[in-house]
Amino acid sequence: MKNFDKVFFLSLVISLLTVYTNSYSQLSGNYIIGPGGNYATINSAVNDLVNDGVNGPVIFNIKPGSYYESVNINVVSGTSLTNTVTFKSQSGVADDVIWYSIKSDTNNFALRINGADFLTFRNLTFTGDSIGNQQRKIVELFDNSNNISFLYNVFKTNNTFISSTFLIYSNSAYCNDLKIIGNSFSATGQVGYRVNREGIKLEGYPGLIRTQISNNVFTDLSSAITVYNSESLLIEKNTIKMGNISSMNFGIFLYNCTEYTRVLKNRITSAYACGSTNVGYSLLTYYCLNSLIANNFILFEGGSVAVLSINNINQRFIHNTIASFGGLCPNNLGIYNCDSVTLKNNIYVNFNTDPLSPGVPYTISNTTFTSDNNNFYYHAPYIARYNEVNIPNLEAWTSISGKDQNSKAEEVSFVSPIDLHLEGYSISDYDLKGIPDSEVVDDIDGNRRDPFYPTKGADEPFYPDNISVSLSIYIEGFYDPFSNTQIQDTVTCYLRSSSAPYDIVDSSAAVLITEGKSSLRFFNAPTGNYYLTVKHRNSLETWSKNGGESLTRGEFAAYDFTYSIAQAYGNNLVLKGSEYCAYSGDINQDGAIDLTDVIAVYNSSNSFLTGYVTLDVNGDSVVDLQDVVIVYNNTVKFILTKDHRQF
Repeated sequence: MKNFDKVFFLSLVISLLTVYTNSYSQLSGNYIIGPGGNYATINSAVNDLVNDGVNGPVIFNIKPGSYYESVNINVVSGTSLTNTVTFKSQSGVADDVIWYSIKSDTNNFALRINGADFLTFRNLTFTGDSIGNQQRKIVELFDNSNNISFLYNVFKTNNTFISSTFLIYSNSAYCNDLKIIGNSFSATGQVGYRVNREGIKLEGYPGLIRTQISNNVFTDLSSAITVYNSESLLIEKNTIKMGNISSMNFGIFLYNCTEYTRVLKNRITSAYACGSTNVGYSLLTYYCLNSLIANNFILFEGGSVAVLSINNINQRFIHNTIASFGGLCPNNLGIYNCDSVTLKNNIYVNFNTDPLSPGVPYTISNTTFTSDNNNFYYHAPYIARYNEVNIPNLEAWTSISGKDQNSKAEEVSFVSPIDLHLEGYSISDYDLKGIPDSEVVDDIDGNRRDPFYPTKGADEPFYPDNISVSLSIYIEGFYDPFSNTQIQDTVTCYLRSSSAPYDIVDSSAAVLITEGKSSLRFFNAPTGNYYLTVKHRNSLETWSKNGGESLTRGEFAAYDFTYSIAQAYGNNLVLKGSEYCAYSGDINQDGAIDLTDVIAVYNSSNSFLTGYVTLDVNGDSVVDLQDVVIVYNNTVKFILTKDHRQF
């Protein structure tokens, strides 16, 4: 009997130990959620996950279907950079798994992450309705949830009047390394004064570190992205299409974001009402430190200000295209009470002409800033409102502010009113060339920027199947050394083989702007080594230096004749002031400046010839004694074209 009791007791202990061990075995590997799977519901899987923890990577594959569950994920033991937990659609299609937020006063969410780390949600649809005077948070982050990723999901909601929905919301004290990438956010239902439909709202304190919000699409929301108290924030490559949903509408709103915030390559289209109860901003930044806003398309149709900056420090707006083609009171850029703001290589378009509520490209007040190499294309009555004073045009703006000395006010051609890529004449317009910036080396599409003369705005026109050359050359007669500018005129540049017989391989004609610069594209020449030869209507053909230049299709190159006499083959340049120029006076283009050219110019000067003619050597549209002197001086020097063909 005693032996039986011992055997029974040992068996009972072993059974209890087995049950205990099985109940608390850590998860690792792949599991299926749904009918016939390892878990019938998402909540049952999460219960085991939280209770047992993990000892390896875990993937929950959710079968197609609709899941009406409010799921709360608390701390999961054992998770790490390698031991991650992933919830994903089994089919890989987000529309196959619909995760509904339950309508409840206490659990008004689909998913709440409460202190768990290293979680990924992929290819799922999160949804829920907001009704009545109710606030709903479809996905909510709480209590120091770190390394959370939302990848390629769908978030959507339906609102009725007087209701609020946040598709992703966080008030976590700390939320580090949050990634929201490739998702879709949208809302349907009523709109109105008290309706609030927000995509992403992150407002924890002291804040978030290394948050990335990239490649998402936001549609018909009152606010797409709102972030408070963040360090090292990246908002990149999102598409935001906003309407007049509520009384307060934002594309992107950033508050107290520090330590290098980047807003890059986003496409924001906004159409807002303008009035005492309705305001809208495509991008609003407040109390931010050290931020870069670059390569964004911002299309703004009515509202208040497309981009509004208040109380920020060290903020850089570089290579943005900000356009309004109509609507009420749209201003392109408003900057108030900021310090160390840089505005460079931007394109501003404003077609607002409403006399009662005029919009302007710039509204700047009480701010220290630099602004240059921008382009203003506007039909608005003013170019700027500066410290409460309206300024009518670019000339007045540069005079009063001392800014934008190298900026232009040129017409810009876009693909369409909703596509802000450049087209037509704007692609090769040298007035739309800016200056290089080490922080912005590509454009909104990822195309490499011209490292020498990048195009203003977010779009760098790119032709991978050509050789692009930025040319710098002054023409002796057209160049004024006192202003360091020259009269604009057309030149033709030829690519010649670098070996005998130095045949022409390709050519490109373009206008030299007043700075002596032009952008050339050669569509026929293959990658190779070439001489660049420049011809002008009454100047001597000038070859690049001995040895030729290596040029590659799909790459940018630059050649500058102006800074050294050795830049021309045979040192065939003339110094005028501090710049080297191509010789003027080869009227008949025979490769020599001689008595024939002098006689032609002299005879025309006696007949008072005017207009755009070859005999006008200094470009002032009059053939006179000044032209004769230039040609005569070069004749007595026996100036000839110098190139390999002579030897």
